Amino acid sequence: MNNVASLDRKRFEEVYKKYRDDIFLYAKQYMRLSDEDAEDITGVAFLELLKIWPCFDPKTDQAVFAWLRKTAQFLTYNKNKKNSKLPTVPLEIISNISVNTDIPETLAEKDLYEKMMQKIKNDLNSEEYQLFEDIIVKGRNITLIAKEKNINVNTLNSRWFRLQKKIRKNF
Repeated sequence: MNNVASLDRKRFEEVYKKYRDDIFLYAKQYMRLSDEDAEDITGVAFLELLKIWPCFDPKTDQAVFAWLRKTAQFLTYNKNKKNSKLPTVPLEIISNISVNTDIPETLAEKDLYEKMMQKIKNDLNSEEYQLFEDIIVKGRNITLIAKEKNINVNTLNSRWFRLQKKIRKNF
C-alpha cells in the first residue's frame, strides 16, 4: 500500500514539474494576469489537482494539462468576477471536474451540476454541444477533433473560443 502511495506522489511531482511553468505562462500571457496573480492561480490549480489526485485517471499527459488549464481558466474567471453580478464557479464543482467528468457526490452538487449541464445543452445547438462535450466532458484534444472533422485546427479553435464566450454570456 505504501508503495502505491509513493508511486502516486512521484507521479504527481512529475506532473507538477512538467506543467508548473506552462500553467504559469498560460495564466500570465493568455489570461493577462500579473506575475503574482498567475503564481496564485497556478498554485491553487495544482492544489485542486492534488485534492482529486487519488481518483484522477487521465488517459494521457495532455489530458492532465487540459484539466489544469481549464481549472486555471475557472479560477481566473472567478477572480475577475468576484465583484460582478455574474455567478462564480464554486471550487467544489471544479474539484469534481475530471477528464471523465465524474458527477458530484452530494445531492446539492449533483443538482447544480445537472442544472448547469441542462442549461448548457438547451442553450447550444447540437454541433456546439458536441464540441463542448468532446472538449470538456470527454477531455479530448482539439487537434484530434479537428482531424476527425476534417477542418483546420485554427478554425476549430475559433469555434471553441466563440462557444466559450457564448456559454459565459448565458451564465
